[in-house]
Amino acid sequence: EYIDDAHLLGSDFLSISLGTWLTPDSPEVSENRLQHLVSTLDRAAELNMKVDITLGHNHVPDWMVKKYPKIDDVGGHFVAYDIDHPYARTYWKNLLKQVIPRIADHPAALTYDLTNEASWHNCSIYGFRKFRRWLKNRYGTLNALNRSWGMSLQTFKDIDSRPHGTSNPARWFDWCRFNQHRVMEWFRFLDGQIKKYDPDALCHVKIGNENTFRGSLTRRGGRRSTSRHNNGIDREALMR
Repeated sequence: EYIDDAHLLGSDFLSISLGTWLTPDSPEVSENRLQHLVSTLDRAAELNMKVDITLGHNHVPDWMVKKYPKIDDVGGHFVAYDIDHPYARTYWKNLLKQVIPRIADHPAALTYDLTNEASWHNCSIYGFRKFRRWLKNRYGTLNALNRSWGMSLQTFKDIDSRPHGTSNPARWFDWCRFNQHRVMEWFRFLDGQIKKYDPDALCHVKIGNENTFRGSLTRRGGRRSTSRHNNGIDREALMR
């Protein structure tokens, strides 16, 4: 009903979710729920409205947690699961394979929002494995890493946490760059899976830019002492 209300208010654009709500009981998409999604697009088309289809990540179905108990250990902003967990990509490959062919050429479908107000400040054991590999590729040897960080790590396996501030600038920089790298890889994955079935898809990411840079005002009126470049969002890469 809200579509008709929005239309009466003069709106010609709306957002609807494509996400885990479509798989309430198993990895297989519920046909009834998928038909509801298609019917919503149909009604939007009848009203000459366009739709931004937002990938919904803010709920983890019970069946998924039971089968993969660690998948919700670490999430992001409006993302309730671990994007580095091996099953995360398997799940989205399967979901998008079932859904996108049904809506790819729909006249109301305008764009795909890969994530709403995205940010990631931490990662799981799976993410830190990626971090260690990234550091090995960047520095080559543990001695080179220790020289850069001014530390005396005995092994790359000692790296199992993130810095919480800029007291060690080199470590902070590497964490920020890695975090941006892994998040961009996640965005590229989602973008690629959508375009497998909708080659002309227009995909974007909705991000928040308030409080992003050092010195910008916080919600409480203070000024940030550090930037938010540790939240995984590489704005330059997103523009390429």
